[in-house]
Amino acid sequence: MIKNKLISDLELRLGGGHISDDSNVNRLQLGHWLDIIRDRLAIQDIEKDVKSTGSFNSDYLYKDEDLVIQSEQLSSEVNPRYYVLLNKAPLTDLGLKVITTDGEPIERQSLWERDFNKHLTWAKPNINHLVYNRQGDRLYIDGVTHKTSTDYGVHAYYAVAYSSTPPDETEEFVLSDGLVSVLLDLVEETARKEFQTLPDLENDGNG
Repeated sequence: MIKNKLISDLELRLGGGHISDDSNVNRLQLGHWLDIIRDRLAIQDIEKDVKSTGSFNSDYLYKDEDLVIQSEQLSSEVNPRYYVLLNKAPLTDLGLKVITTDGEPIERQSLWERDFNKHLTWAKPNINHLVYNRQGDRLYIDGVTHKTSTDYGVHAYYAVAYSSTPPDETEEFVLSDGLVSVLLDLVEETARKEFQTLPDLENDGNG
């Protein structure tokens, strides 16, 4: 479904079947509420599916491919840290899949695991065992070296947070079909509470 269509549907709902002549809710605001509430519903949907089946609707996945490995020197680190910059903000780490452009998996590790692994001899990441941790829109990858950092790129697949990186009105708006009506109901309810509006049934400016 296209975001523009959802916004127009909401305008009709709020106008009692017409584009209201006294509406004080603009399309930008409706789009913002759509993004925020969609994220809440999508997280619940993904968590439910992962809990019951171990996976979720692949329609949610955004393909962020051919990411270039970059480096930075942090004052708290002896060696440079290598990372890729994601093009969009992930909604959740659930289902986040990261591989090299050669098809090798890059496993996730928490910051706690990273600190713990520093003190081990055999469990440290290396060129044959890459791991990542996400910090915002960056995936920091351990096991990469200066020599290997240009040998390959990275593909990342994840659900996008619309509240952080909202789609344009002409873009596809991804949500499970069964939740679209729920989304519209919740956004309409939010709009009416925020602006204390009733449907302008007569479209006479008195709604």
